[in-house]
Amino acid sequence: MKVFMSCLSLVCPVGYSHASAAAAMRAGIASFAETGYCDAQGKPIIGAAVEALAPDLRGRARLIALIQLALDCADPSLGERLPWAHMPLILCSREVQRPGANLTGVVGALRFPQGATFSGQRAAHVASGAASAIQAIAIARTYLAEPTA
Repeated sequence: MKVFMSCLSLVCPVGYSHASAAAAMRAGIASFAETGYCDAQGKPIIGAAVEALAPDLRGRARLIALIQLALDCADPSLGERLPWAHMPLILCSREVQRPGANLTGVVGALRFPQGATFSGQRAAHVASGAASAIQAIAIARTYLAEPTA
């Protein structure tokens, strides 16, 4: 079975596409600085912001906006060629028990380009931190094994 990746998107503090982010990282560009927050020991937390998001956007709304930005920054030339309403989404994130915004139902708040929503069994959220990618591959294999309509 041949598998083709039809769409890849990434948003990070040094780029809003996988190509621009990779180029910035290869060039040693980083935008890390003190965030204004401190850890439990009172030491400043170092982080980097995605400038496209409003600085006052917090919690769940910020998380959804960040994920939606990644979807919106997908290659626009794919817009007419991909069956967005039938595209799967596997979202990988931190563990649910870790501090941060509530992750429950995040996928349901997202929209593909062209306004299509993510449909039921072809949308998955793997909240296992660093192990999420491994689990996502297993889910993708399951999706690929399903008969197409």
